[in-house]
Amino acid sequence: MAWADAGAGAWEDAYAALVALAGAHPTRADLPLRLYWLLALRPALDADRTRHEWLAAALAASRLGGPALELYRRELAADSQTALYGPYLNLLDQPAARGDAVLALATARLASAADDGRWALLEVDLAALAHRAIDFDDGSWLAYLTDLASRAAASRAPVQQQATDLLAGLRHLELSHGWAFDQLEHRQAVTVHLARARIPEPVRRFLTVADRGDEARALSDLSTWAATDPEAALRAYDTAMTLTDARGLMVALSELLAARRGRPDPYPSALVRGVVRAQLARMPADYHRARGALLRFLLVERIDPEELVSACFVDPDRSVGALVQRVRNDEPLALVYRTATAAD
Repeated sequence: MAWADAGAGAWEDAYAALVALAGAHPTRADLPLRLYWLLALRPALDADRTRHEWLAAALAASRLGGPALELYRRELAADSQTALYGPYLNLLDQPAARGDAVLALATARLASAADDGRWALLEVDLAALAHRAIDFDDGSWLAYLTDLASRAAASRAPVQQQATDLLAGLRHLELSHGWAFDQLEHRQAVTVHLARARIPEPVRRFLTVADRGDEARALSDLSTWAATDPEAALRAYDTAMTLTDARGLMVALSELLAARRGRPDPYPSALVRGVVRAQLARMPADYHRARGALLRFLLVERIDPEELVSACFVDPDRSVGALVQRVRNDEPLALVYRTATAAD
């Protein structure tokens, strides 16, 4: 009846009735979930509570599973600052939740918190988990600690040593789970190398998580950074490509973006040649002075540098031929283009 009131537009009545029901039936997860949606749609319905308090209550009532967990993952992706703190802080202490559910929630929090360097928060989470370690499957607990220790490797935060100490207690798994210890050593080495290399920060964040399956946010941030000021990104890539400690990482970035790149339908070659000739007439003759304008043109028209080279290679115009040779050998230009369009 209360939910029907909401459907009929009687929001205040529906909310008040559901609050009363939730108080009378604290173990029902569906009631706080409905209250969550009501406040998501109409925040003014409650001056004292937010939707987050109802979602945290739904998570507790559902023992950290079900639809509430998926909604929580969405909140983490949308606003980690809010979703990691407040009513969500003590969720890992839920005694009724199964060990696998606790670790699933902790893993979601880890991915979000580590991206923003919230190591003190992860220290609190780890302390709560350590008290329940006996409830966890050894392999899953090992995977969590491996992920945490590798992500924090370059941070010098106490949580990194704490995770390493807990891993020492799992050395009996080395024969059956050798992959995890090998992965930890590899990831720690990569993380430390990334921390020291002189590369743009958005590139560093993306490469740090690129092999973990949770890189969508970092890729979006990287693409936005390059698209917002492509000429600044071009200068940064120019510099990185000349540095011994950075060039290999930039090549790795290029390979990762190439693996993710779709193949949009190409423009007809004649059309590409025509717009390139028109752009050349507006650009400085000196290629280095023209690169920024050329990059912006390619981004606006969504012409990949590789597509330009392929379409214009046979153009008899000598100025176009000279441009083709310069673009073909311009690795930073192509890399900035593919970075800026990676989220397309």
